[in-house]
Amino acid sequence: MSCMRKTEVYSWRLEARLKETLEGAARARNCSFGSLLARIAEEWLHRGDPSASDQQEQARIHAEAATCLGSVHGGDPRRAAEASSRVKHSLRNQHARRRTA
Repeated sequence: MSCMRKTEVYSWRLEARLKETLEGAARARNCSFGSLLARIAEEWLHRGDPSASDQQEQARIHAEAATCLGSVHGGDPRRAAEASSRVKHSLRNQHARRRTA
């Protein structure tokens, strides 16, 4: 990279804190600010598309979770439709038992 002739200029605004941190990193590596930015950009480009690896990671997580998930089988085809009323009825019964205990 250092032997390549630089012919293009690009500028952008940075927060002061970020610029100071980058300048310190350049000094610590004994290189110019521009060389450090070029190195960072090259490394970022060589890593590839981070969204692709994120998608792969999400697919892996979903596949792993799928081994733990399943469906509940029961004999009542109306269970889902009546779930709310059944939960309310169960809570009322529990509350009533606590009052009598």
